[in-house]
Order: sequence, then structure tokens, then C-alpha cells
Amino acid sequence: MEEQRTFVDWTENEVLQWLSTLDLGSDYSERFLGKKITGASLLQLNPEALDSLNITDGADRLKIIQSVTTMRADLLVSASSSRNSLTRNHSEEGLPLQGPETSVKG
Repeated sequence: MEEQRTFVDWTENEVLQWLSTLDLGSDYSERFLGKKITGASLLQLNPEALDSLNITDGADRLKIIQSVTTMRADLLVSASSSRNSLTRNHSEEGLPLQGPETSVKG
């Protein structure tokens, strides 16, 4: 089964494509490239990181933070969904959800 890629797996160029979807690519592409921002970097993005990228426009900062926050939430939902699916599959197969019983009385 092939694992689906998330924004955390994005390359620098994929991050630039994302910036373009926010209509911010022309303004900030060189800054993101200069700092080698990847998808994993976006996971850690916060106001201080935006300061280091010299992104000072309040509307642009809000747009970036809101988008990253949404992607983080989607990632958590996806991870939770995968965990529930794995648990459900083990249960349906009759596999123990935890370790084997440690005491057996005869």
C-alpha cells in the first residue's frame, strides 16, 4: 500500500508552488529559497520564523499562518484516521490490539 505524501514531504519547489497558491510567490519566493524552506520547515513555521524571513506585512503573515495551521490540522486528522483504520483492521482480523495475555490459568 502506497503512503500518501503530505505537505511535510514537500521540496523547496513544492513550497514555492504553495506560496503561489496564496498569491505570495512573487513577493516571497526568493526569501523562502534563501532559507531553504521545505514542507518540514513549514511544520515549524511561527511568527518568529516569519520575522527571520522579513515578512512584515500583517495580511501576508496572517495568510501564511492560517494556511499552515490548516495544513497542520489536516495532517493531525489524517494521522488519526490512519491510526483508527489500523486499529479497525487489526480488530477485524482478530488480532490483539495490545500485547498477548500475560497470565493463563489452567
